[in-house]
Amino acid sequence: MFSCLLDNKGLDKNKLVRHYSKEKDSLTRKSAVFLIENMEDQTSDVPDEDAYSIFPDSEIIDNRFLTEDIEKAVNLWNRYPWADSVPEDVFMNSLLPYKVYGEEPSEWRKFFEKKYADTVRIMLKELESDTLMQSSNEVYYCILINEVGQCFKYENHPTFKVRYPGFRELMRVKTADCFG
Repeated sequence: MFSCLLDNKGLDKNKLVRHYSKEKDSLTRKSAVFLIENMEDQTSDVPDEDAYSIFPDSEIIDNRFLTEDIEKAVNLWNRYPWADSVPEDVFMNSLLPYKVYGEEPSEWRKFFEKKYADTVRIMLKELESDTLMQSSNEVYYCILINEVGQCFKYENHPTFKVRYPGFRELMRVKTADCFG
C-alpha cells in the first residue's frame, strides 16, 4: 500500500496527501490532512547524551511513520464495536494524534495493540455474550485505568532527560507525574 511513498527521507506533505487522494475510505485522507495542518507548530523534545534538543515534528517525522500511524489508528478505530459511539471529531482530536504534547513521536500504538491483545480479545467475547456493556467509557476504564495505570509508579517529581517524556522514556523510567 505504501509504494514509493516510503522511498523518500523526511516528510513530504504533498506526497502524503496525494497518496490518500484515491482512497475509498476518506477517513485516512482526512486524517492525513488533519495531522499535517496541526503539525505546523508542533515540536518534540529529543534526548541527547546529557540533555535534549527541540526539533520541529516536520523534521523528525517521515512519511513512513505518519502513514503507518494513520493507518494503524484508522484500522483500530474501525475494528472495534465500541468505536461506533465515538464521533469523528473525537477520533481526530483525541485518538488519531501520534503524540500528546512535546514528546518525541514513537510507535506506541503497535506496543499497546500487542500488549493488550488478550485483554481486548476477552472484552470482545464479553460483548458478544452481553456480559460487557458496549460503552466506550467501560472500554476506557478496563484498559486505561486497570491495565495501563499499573505500568507506572506515581512520583511528584520524576527524573526525566527531557521536559516532555515520550513513550520510550516513560517505559524506561516506569515513573511519571500526572502529566506523564
